[in-house]
Amino acid sequence: MTGLNSYVLRYFPAHGVTETIRLLLDFVGAEWTEEHPEWPAKKAEQPFGHLPVLVEKNSDGEVVFILSESLVIERYLLRKYNLMPSDPTLAARQEQLRDQLYDTYVAMGYAMHSDGDFKQMLVRRRDEMLESLTRVHSKALQDNGGNGHFFGDKTTYPDLAFYAFVVHIRAESAKDGSAELTAHFNLEAVPEFGKLVAAIEADPALQSYFATKEKVARA
Repeated sequence: MTGLNSYVLRYFPAHGVTETIRLLLDFVGAEWTEEHPEWPAKKAEQPFGHLPVLVEKNSDGEVVFILSESLVIERYLLRKYNLMPSDPTLAARQEQLRDQLYDTYVAMGYAMHSDGDFKQMLVRRRDEMLESLTRVHSKALQDNGGNGHFFGDKTTYPDLAFYAFVVHIRAESAKDGSAELTAHFNLEAVPEFGKLVAAIEADPALQSYFATKEKVARA
């Protein structure tokens, strides 16, 4: 994409909160690379002291913009590449689906990194949120005709965010002690989810993303 801005995405070598950003960058055909800063040595150099960070450069390689906070980065890219609906009601419907995914992701993290009686409470909260997410998102897909998309017949923001969430669930379920997640988020048990995953994996705009994943394992 000669003459257009390029990006550097700073994050850890993991899926984490950044997978939706990776999907978006590939979806719009952006020129981008990924950096894994030495941590915590590079912590103080980040705008808010944490990752991810998106660094935008112009065609001369000069840094023109640095942005932190994962959801802010996502929505910056959505606006920049005109991927959000102009209708504020429709845009809000898309964002609420994405934010439910994020809230559930956070709840999963708290449950994973706690212990004792407090852990039991957080695990219950996580499971409640996963059940709510399954109910809400499957209904949204059904209401759109069960075609593998949340809105219309093409890939939109919540489709990408949902797929990123599936990637995270798969990674966590493969770890010791996290297999119980599959009992609360089973793609085979919800046909609508399976259709969305298939639609994303077949999207021509995302083949560079999947080609990269075949070469580089993101733990």
